[in-house]
Formats: sequence, structure tokens, C-alpha cells
Amino acid sequence: MGLTDMSGFKNLRTALFFVRDYKRHVFGILALSALYAVFEGLNIAVLFPIISSVVSPDAPAAGAEIGIVRFLNRLIGVIPVKDVFIAACIFVIVVVLLKNVFRYLYNVTSVYASYKIWSDVQQKLFVKYIKADYRLFLDRKHGEIVYRLYNAPAHAGGILKLVPQLLVEILKVIAIGAMLFSMSFQVTCGIMLIAGLFYFFTRGISKKISYSLGKGRMEADQEENILVSEMINGIKQIKVFSAEKRWVSSFFRAMGKYFRLAKKDTLWINMPMSILEIFAMVSLSVFLIYMRGVSPSGIASSLPIIGVFAYAFQRIMPSLSLVTTYRMQIMGSLPVLEVLKAALDEEVSRMKDGPLILGSFNEKIEFRGIGFSYPGREEVIKDMNMVFDKNKCTALVGPSGSGKTTIVNLLIRLFDPVKGGIFIDGVDLRDYQKASWLRRIGFVSQDTFIFHASVSDNISFGLDGVSAEEIISAAKTANAHDFISRLPNGYDTIVGEKGMKLSGGEQQRLAIARAILRKPEILIFDEATSALDNMSQSLIQNSINKIAENHTVILIAHRLSTIVNADKIVVLDKGVIKETGSHAGLIAGKGYYWRLYNNEKDYVQKAG
Repeated sequence: MGLTDMSGFKNLRTALFFVRDYKRHVFGILALSALYAVFEGLNIAVLFPIISSVVSPDAPAAGAEIGIVRFLNRLIGVIPVKDVFIAACIFVIVVVLLKNVFRYLYNVTSVYASYKIWSDVQQKLFVKYIKADYRLFLDRKHGEIVYRLYNAPAHAGGILKLVPQLLVEILKVIAIGAMLFSMSFQVTCGIMLIAGLFYFFTRGISKKISYSLGKGRMEADQEENILVSEMINGIKQIKVFSAEKRWVSSFFRAMGKYFRLAKKDTLWINMPMSILEIFAMVSLSVFLIYMRGVSPSGIASSLPIIGVFAYAFQRIMPSLSLVTTYRMQIMGSLPVLEVLKAALDEEVSRMKDGPLILGSFNEKIEFRGIGFSYPGREEVIKDMNMVFDKNKCTALVGPSGSGKTTIVNLLIRLFDPVKGGIFIDGVDLRDYQKASWLRRIGFVSQDTFIFHASVSDNISFGLDGVSAEEIISAAKTANAHDFISRLPNGYDTIVGEKGMKLSGGEQQRLAIARAILRKPEILIFDEATSALDNMSQSLIQNSINKIAENHTVILIAHRLSTIVNADKIVVLDKGVIKETGSHAGLIAGKGYYWRLYNNEKDYVQKAG
């Protein structure tokens, strides 16, 4: 009674994939489930001497010719009680006690193993994804990643808890069957025939129906995760564009599909159990009627064995039903295991780490012949040569799509160049350990990451052992201390999910304080003021000007008026450098930058 007919043993391999590293737990479960099944069989067989001693207390032990009965009589004879009935009752108590001890130990072991596998799978996937290249998160839907990290391992834990339960029920059927065979070969063959017919009937259901329903449920569940993730990330836009109906409709559709399939699965799982119960009761009734017709007096003399078989039948029926139920549930959940196995087997690219540790740099960061393209797109940076001098402020300007943010992504090593290289004082950046390079960088992006925690926790994000004085000093440099002091609980104020309790300018100043607290040599501002009002922009610009005095600063500017004091301005268009120089020099040259700057001035004047 396997999980399926195992065409090519594909499903068996999928299940074994998750338990191959847990041999100790598997062997423990096997041993305890076997002992539990054996004592379940003894628990049934011991009824024979009990009933026999009640029916014929003075007669010789009935069924002495039956091997299992002789074995039980010898065990009962060990108990120092003359009354056979009392001794048999004591023996039953001992057997039931041991059976439940082994059942408890089996349950503890199997539950621990399933949760251990669950947590280990989650940990492996979490580490795998968080260490994967940034490109992975651009190519995948976030809801799909969340499903694989959270929902799928939880389902897998439930499935793997069912496998030992299925094993126990199979062993119980085998143990009870073996005990019954020793009592009556013919009758037991009849019971096994019923079990065999039932197995072949349900095999097709579990293979074709349960698996396909389970796959549909998994896809619907994953779709729900994707919709929830997109709803949370885009809630502002959803509300602004009155798109709630669309999201509600999509979510209800996915949820409806899931529950529709779950309902069908439940109906299919319960149908075989009902059929088995009806068929078994009909067969038992026909057998008893036949026995009475053949030998009316024989029923009384055969009462002990009939009682044993009736009790065994009553015990084996739930086991047969559970074997079917667990088997169909496992088959319905196999698509989840397959997805998890594929996720664990999947090769995800990781950025290679160099052997060198960067302590500092003395002169410059240099782009030499850099070329870069995203998958499926033409080059966004083409044969670029550029220098960022130490303790100078360099601004990158240009229209959308000119490659500004890609340059920053290359600097912070979210990507490596496809062509050329970035050199730190003549050494290729790829030769350094990534962590040692990133420790030198403070990064402030347009989309600030503010999480649901206190102001202090947000500023000290990613750092341990930071003092309150250091946090306050960084906040003052970022022009954030004054507004933080006015908050209800100052630096202990909880700012809400994504910093929703703060304005855009306040969020940016927290992000600048966070970058400053790391004491970096290089500060990168990726359009940090583009979405702010004039007052917030002015405050942040003052912060940047203070920082630029003793740091290497790289600015991506949306508003050209914010970079007029930069030491060098690099003007980009479609992945190539159009011009380089100071603000005054570029304006005097009346080239590409001059046109961009005047267009912005005209726009501001008209808007005013």
C-alpha cells in the first residue's frame, strides 16, 4: 500500500528527498511504529483467552491448537494469579499500557521530526534566497517567494507528519492480519480480499484525482499570496486609482478556486471510507448468517474466535479508512513537496566574493570600459569610463533611462559589470570581499526602507552595540534631531509600517542618519530629494553639504539645482557619458547639460 503506484518512483523519491538527512528520526519512527502495531495486534488477540475463560471456565483452554493462542496462554501463565480470567485481564492492561507508551513515543518522535524538517527547509530556503543575487528578486513575484518560504514548508510539515501515521496504520493492518491468519486462514483471506479490493479502488482516485486537486489548490494558494503581497506593497496606488474592486475580485476568485477544490478533495477522501464501511458490514453480516445456517450450535462454541474477529474487524476498519485518507491527503499534497524540492534543488546565482579585505582607499574609484545589460534588454551602460575622486562630490545627471541608478547598483554590488571592471586604487572591486567594501558605503535611496520599530532602531539598522549618543549625533548631522525631539516618545517613538507616521522628508533624514551612523567613507544618494517639498529638500541638501566636506559623495540628481556645488557633474544619456565638468564649466559650454538646466528653470518658472 504505497503512496501511489510510483511510476518511475518519482513521488517516492520526492518524499525521501526530505527525510534523507534524518535517518535517526526515521529509524526511530519505524521501530516505535512497529512496536505499537505489534501491541495493537496483541491487544486484539488477548480477547480470545478472556472470552474463552468466560464461556468455558472449567473446560480446557479453547483454541489450544492455535499458535498465537498458545503463545498468549504461556505469557498469561507467567502472571502469578491462579484465576485465568483475572490473569488475562491483567495481561490486557499491561498490553494496553505498553501499546500506549509506544504510541506516545511514536507521536512525539514523528511530530518532532516533521517540525524539524519543516523548520530546516524554511531555514535553508531563507538563507538561499537572502544570499542570492539581487537579480532573483527582480525576476520573481514576491508573493511566489513568500509562498515558498512560508506556506509551502508549513504544508510540507503537515504532509511529512502524515507519512509516519500512514506507516503506523499499514503496520497495524499487517500486525492484525498476521494475528488473524494464525487463527483462521480462510476468514482472514476474506478480510484481506476486501482490503485488497478497497486498495485498488482508491489507488486510482488518489493518483488521478487527489493529485490534480492538490496541484490546483497549491496554484490557487500561491496566487492568493501574490495578490496579498502586491496589495500591501501597492496599497497607496490601489486606493489612489480606485482599484480596490479589481484586487478584491482577483483575491476572491483565487480564494474561491482554492475552497472549491478543497471541498471536492474532502468529498473524494470521505467517499471511499463510507463505501468500505457499508461493504464490510454487509460482508460480516453475510458471514454470520452463513455460519448460523451451516452450524447453529457451532456459533456458541466458536464464540471466542468470532469475538476476536469481530473486534479485529472493528479495529482494522478505521486503519483501512485512515490508510486511504492519509494516502489521498499525501497525494493531494505532493505538488507542494515537488515545488519545495525544485526550490531547494534550484541553482541560484550568487555574487562571487574576492579574497582581499578592503581597509580604505586612497585615491579613486574608477570605471574602466564598463558595459551592463539586464536580461532581455539592450545595454543600459556602454563602454563607460569614469572616475570618482576621494573626498570629492560627484553628481550623476541625465534623463530617465540614462543609466544613473544602474551605476549606483554596480557600485554597491547589487550587480557586477558584464564588461569591464570597477577598480579601487587600481584593484578590481571583484577581488575584495563584498562585506568589506559595503562597510565603507552609506546608501540613501529614493525609496527609503523604514520598518515598524522605534526611531532609534531605524537609525541603528544593521548595527549592534551603538550608543544613544552616537545615534543622536548622526541625527543632528542629518538635520533630524529637532523633529525627532518633537515626537511623542522622542527616539523611542514607533514610526509605523514603512514609516507611515512620518513625512517623506522625515523618512529621508532618518535614512541619512542611518547612513552617517555607519561612519562610511563613501556616501551615495540615489535621488534622495526628488519627491520632497522645497523645505524638506533644503534641509536634506544642507545635510549633504555638511557631509560632503570630508566624505566621498556620489549624487544622483533629479533636480539639477541641487547639484550646482558638486565638484564634478557627469552628464549621461542612454548609457553613455555626454559631458563631464563643474556646473559653471558645463553652463559655459552651452552643451547638453546647459539645455537640461535651462529646461528645468523654464519649467520651474512656469509652474511658479
